[in-house]
Amino acid sequence: MKTIFMNQLKYYIKRYLFINRIKKFFKSRIFTSKNRNEFIKSRHLVFYCCVWGDEYLNDFFDFSIPSLFQSENIPALESLNFKISFNIYSEKKSLNKIRKKIEDKAKSHNLKLECIQLNSIESKNIAYYFIDNMKYCLSKHTYCFLINPDFIYGNGIVKNSIMLSENKNCTLALPHPRISREKLKLKRGQIIKFLENEKFSSKSLVDLLTPLSHKKCFLDAFDN
Repeated sequence: MKTIFMNQLKYYIKRYLFINRIKKFFKSRIFTSKNRNEFIKSRHLVFYCCVWGDEYLNDFFDFSIPSLFQSENIPALESLNFKISFNIYSEKKSLNKIRKKIEDKAKSHNLKLECIQLNSIESKNIAYYFIDNMKYCLSKHTYCFLINPDFIYGNGIVKNSIMLSENKNCTLALPHPRISREKLKLKRGQIIKFLENEKFSSKSLVDLLTPLSHKKCFLDAFDN
């Protein structure tokens, strides 16, 4: 019995020390630097999106763009002297419509965008355009925020994510709950009207969308 106890004790001590070593590694190698100046970037943020097809374009216009322009997302970043740009990849026929939607939203908030760069896609290869965007951001020394056309961003998510990772030589990734497209159809109008308020809290957004959750919800985010 004593031997079993000692073996278990050794196991937990090793595990504790191992976890501590991992924490120290992340703290020293990722979130801090001996020479912090090498990671300091200008406050220029590029929102990248690749979107095509009427279904996803409608989601982009109805959900993603309104949530990005909530008070504690893009407007809050601009008040902190961030330059805001969009780098959008889509089919040629959709580019003017995308530009107008983003510019109209910016004007309604009295915001000045650094630029809206629109790129006509030739093939449905997201990886290719993602790499192209990263080359662009690296060449301009900007931050990049990946936006998906069918995502709804809680108020404060964008600003908090950028402030959390600013000048820390890291990439921030978050798992996200999924909602059912079939259930969404039943309450689409209600959600669009809810987003138009532009003053909703993340909690109220979760309360609204939880009944529409996909049966797997968080599962895929962790398994894959």
